Amino acid sequence: MEGERLEFARSGSTVVGRYFGLERMGDEGLYYTATTVTKLSLRDSVLSFVVPARSLYGKRPGSLAAAKKMKATGFTKHELTFTGRLVDGHLRLGCSAQPGECPEAIMVFGKLGQRSLCAASALRSVASFAARVLS
Repeated sequence: MEGERLEFARSGSTVVGRYFGLERMGDEGLYYTATTVTKLSLRDSVLSFVVPARSLYGKRPGSLAAAKKMKATGFTKHELTFTGRLVDGHLRLGCSAQPGECPEAIMVFGKLGQRSLCAASALRSVASFAARVLS
């Protein structure tokens, strides 16, 4: 799905995940989100996390810090639950939520840069670290 972005980073002895997404609101248009994921877990090579309720923005925030400085135009209470694993160098995640809330049932992420997830080297280093910390 074009437009969604994941970032994983170390914060002390834990791994922190950030989700930057798009919310399509029927005739109202397109909104952007930025939030920290919750319930981040890596077990038996399966990564899972929850994207909690989040604010909606009229412009794409470049970071969580930028989002905090922006005025929200609304919010969504719907949580998105993602579960998946590394497949052929890409993070393949299934999304589950209330009907119509997931951007796509299956989303595939590739590496964009140093911090933006998503491919083999970034995920392997995060997965290796997360396996020690989260297990």
